[in-house]
Amino acid sequence: MVPKAEGGKSDTLVDSCLACHRAAHAFFSNKELATRYNTVKALMADARFRRMVRWIAKQPPDKKLAVERPRDQRKRGKYR
Repeated sequence: MVPKAEGGKSDTLVDSCLACHRAAHAFFSNKELATRYNTVKALMADARFRRMVRWIAKQPPDKKLAVERPRDQRKRGKYR
């Protein structure tokens, strides 16, 4: 699971809902996703991300969710 912008291949795709995909990119930069969080197990090891996924799972499946960057990361710009 490496973002294409960081050299990832399309043959290593993982099924996830749109909200979970957005959450991964809101919580982590592409560089972090490529180096530290390149597996589902590594992503779920992060407590804040795991909490977000649990919250997403409780929402109705037809509800469009807006996923925002965590509060402590909002003023840092797009890439940290």
